[in-house]
Amino acid sequence: SGATCARPASAAGGCSKEANGAPCRDQFLSKAREDADSHLRACIKDSFSIGLNFVLILVLNLSALSHLNVSLFGALRRTMPAFIALFSLLPLAKAELAPRLQPQEVYAMVLTCSGAILAACGEDLDLTACTWIIACNSLQAYQLFQIKLLSERRSLVSFELLFLCNIHTAWLCLVISLAISPWADYSWLFSLPSLLSVAYLCTLSSISVFFVNVFSLRTTVIYSPLTLAMSGQAKGVIESAVSIYLLELPPTMTTVIGLMLGFAGSVWYTLERNGVLGYWCATGHPRSS
Repeated sequence: SGATCARPASAAGGCSKEANGAPCRDQFLSKAREDADSHLRACIKDSFSIGLNFVLILVLNLSALSHLNVSLFGALRRTMPAFIALFSLLPLAKAELAPRLQPQEVYAMVLTCSGAILAACGEDLDLTACTWIIACNSLQAYQLFQIKLLSERRSLVSFELLFLCNIHTAWLCLVISLAISPWADYSWLFSLPSLLSVAYLCTLSSISVFFVNVFSLRTTVIYSPLTLAMSGQAKGVIESAVSIYLLELPPTMTTVIGLMLGFAGSVWYTLERNGVLGYWCATGHPRSS
C-alpha cells in the first residue's frame, strides 16, 4: 500500500522499494533534516575554540601593532613555521596532521625563520609586544592544527569552515566591543569625512580579509599548516617591503638581508614541496608542467 511506509529492510535506513507514497517521502526528508541539523550542531560546537582563537589572535595582533611598526610586526610574525614545527612534536597534534618534512624543506624553513629573526634584529624591539607576538604565533599554530583536524573529521571545505568560524567570531567580537565601549572615542561618528573614511577602510579591510581567510583555510585543508605558513612568507616579506616604502622607514642592512633570506626560504620550500627542484636535479631540466 502507498498509504504507509514499510520498515526498512537494511540497517542503513530509508524506505523499501514497495513504499513509494508521500508519507515515505516525508519520512525520508524529515530524517535527512534531522541528520543535517545534528551535523550542523556538532560542527558549531567543535568550531567554538577555533572562533575563539580567531578573536584572541586579532586582539593580540592589534595590541602588538600599537607598539611596533608594520615592518617589525611582520618580521616577528614570520617566525610562525618554527612554532608549527614545534607544535607538531607535541602529543596534542595528531600524527597524521604533523608535517612530513624532507631535509631540504627543513633547511628552507630554518633559512626563512633565520631571515625573520635577522630582520627583527634590525629594528627596536619592544619586550611586551614580542611577548604578544609569541602568544599569537602559539595560538595560531594550535588553531591551524584544529582547522585541519576539524576539516578531516567533519569533511568540511574552506567556505564551510569560514562560515562556522564566523558564527562564533561575530558574537565574540560584539561582546568585546561592548566591553571596551566606555573607553572608546566616538568623536569620529560626528564628522562626515571621518565617518566615510572609516567606512571605506573597514569595507576594504573586510573584503581583503575574507579572501585571505578563504585561501588560507583552503591551503590548510588541502595541504598542511606548515605549508600555509611557509607559502605565506613571501606575502609577509612583500608586506614589510611595502610598509618600509610607504611609511618612509629607513631600512637597515640587517633588515634588508633578513627580508631577502625570508623570501628565498619561502620560494625554496615551495619548489621543494612541489617536487620542482627534485625533478630538476634528477633530469637536468625544469619540469614543464
